[in-house]
Amino acid sequence: MKLSQYAYAAFVMAGAVIASSCIRDEIPDCPALKVNIVVKDKNYFNVDKVELEDRVAEDLPFSEYVKTLYWVLRDVETGNVVDGSNGVVRVEGEATSVTPSICPCIPHGKYVLTVWGGLESSDHLSENMDRVKFHPGNTQGADVYMTNDTILYDAWHNDHTVELERTKGKLIIEKINIPSQIVKTEKNITGIYGELYHHDFVYSGETTVRHFLDIEDNMRTVSKTLLAPSVKKDGTGLNLRFLSATGESDIETKNVNINMRRNELTVLRYVWDAPSRSFKIYIKLNDSWELVNDMGLD
Repeated sequence: MKLSQYAYAAFVMAGAVIASSCIRDEIPDCPALKVNIVVKDKNYFNVDKVELEDRVAEDLPFSEYVKTLYWVLRDVETGNVVDGSNGVVRVEGEATSVTPSICPCIPHGKYVLTVWGGLESSDHLSENMDRVKFHPGNTQGADVYMTNDTILYDAWHNDHTVELERTKGKLIIEKINIPSQIVKTEKNITGIYGELYHHDFVYSGETTVRHFLDIEDNMRTVSKTLLAPSVKKDGTGLNLRFLSATGESDIETKNVNINMRRNELTVLRYVWDAPSRSFKIYIKLNDSWELVNDMGLD
C-alpha cells in the first residue's frame, strides 16, 4: 500500500512539472563563434625613456595602431583552413577592436586563429599563411603585428578576445652637425631575422637591410627604421655612411654592433667632431648616453 502511495505522489509531481514548463517547438541554435581582435603593443616597451619617440594614447581607434588585417582559422586536429579573410583587408571606423565575420556554420571544436596585422599585401606571406618575410627587397618593410591563439568553441566558450603583438623593433638614429657637403646617408644593417613563423613567435632565417635618407637639415636630422630582432645578442651590425653629392667627400664611420628586440627602440646619436674630422657615436642605454668608442664596440 505504501509503495502505491509513493508512486502516485511521484506521478502527480511529474505532471505538475510538465504543466508548468514551457514547451518549445524548436531548439535555438548555439551562439556562433565570436572573436574580438585588439592591439596589445600600442607603444614600444621603452618609449618613455626615448625623447625621439612620442608615446601614443592607449584608447585610440584600432585603425590608428594597425591599418590592415589578414586572418585565417584552422582546425586543430586536421590543420585544414575552415575560414579566413579574403586577402588583406583595411581597418576602418572608430572601434577599438575588430570582430571578423566568422561563418556560423563552423561546428564546435578546437581551432587555431592566426592574425597578421599591418601587412601592405599578402605577397610576403607563405603559401599557407603561417609565416611572413620581414624585409622584402632588403627594405624596412611593414610594421607587422601577429597573434596565434588556440580557441575552444562550444556552448560555453563562444566569445574570445585575442591580442596583436608587434613583431619588429625600431632603430632611431640622430645625426648632429653634419658637414655641409653631406646630402644623404646610407644605412647598412646585417644580422637580423628574415622570417617569423606563426607558432610561438618563432623567428628564423637571416637578412640585411639597406636604407637611404636625404639630409634636409645638416644641423640635426633623425631617421627611423623598422627592423626584425637580432639573430643573437648584440649581433646586428650597423654601418652608416655619409654621402656627398659628388662622392668625393663621403665620410665612413665605425661599424657598430647593436641589439634589436621586438617592440623595443634602439637609439644612437652621431655627432660630428670637427677637430678629429670624424663622427662620435653614442648609444642610449637605459637613461644615459654611452660613447661607443669607450665601450670597445666594433
